[in-house]
Amino acid sequence: MASNQGRDISQVVDDLALADMYEADRALWLEARDHPPGASCSCPGLEYLAVLYAAGYRLKKEGQ
Repeated sequence: MASNQGRDISQVVDDLALADMYEADRALWLEARDHPPGASCSCPGLEYLAVLYAAGYRLKKEGQ
């Protein structure tokens, strides 16, 4: 599966429950839409990860 940017995201979405992906999507869109001036550009990505962590997912680097 390719993202809108052409990146292969199958490895990411194959491991996610659909409901968890939608919840994280909602958090990311809210953060991106209401992003205050002067806020860090990493905020939307961190909000997305926070929702996934709350759902029990963890970010893991291959080989570690």
